[in-house]
Amino acid sequence: MQKKRFSILLVLALALSTTFVSAQAYKSSLGLAVDFGGGRTLVGPGFKTFFSEKMGVAAEIGFLQGAVGITGLFQHHGNFPNAKGLKFIAGGGSTLAFANGGGSEFLLRATTGLDYKIDKAPLAMNFEWRPTFSLSPGGGIIPGRFGFGIRYVLK
Repeated sequence: MQKKRFSILLVLALALSTTFVSAQAYKSSLGLAVDFGGGRTLVGPGFKTFFSEKMGVAAEIGFLQGAVGITGLFQHHGNFPNAKGLKFIAGGGSTLAFANGGGSEFLLRATTGLDYKIDKAPLAMNFEWRPTFSLSPGGGIIPGRFGFGIRYVLK
């Protein structure tokens, strides 16, 4: 009887907390990040947190066969009128990539796109255009890079 009562209270508490979180703009989220385009696709964990209503940081670790990329992006977010949960993104940052053979690459990234928090669900997703400029020898501009993420809203 005691376990059943505790289980019911736990389910109610989780349901109420999920409703409370989705009624507000989210603060932090964690999930899957995909960085693709230009012939390479990196997949791995992604984290996003806001420092204010409009300013946030996204961090990603992307894995590709034989390489890993660590990305940090500062992002400004703005609202669309009459589009609850939808924000535009504009910002920039960098990626440091390491190859198994010992090579490395430093990339500057611009980013613009959309971030959407699903109403009444602890889920957020983003889609971004991420033109990239490689500062490494032999590097150049890669205009066709994109990012996609789906994240669980932590708070």
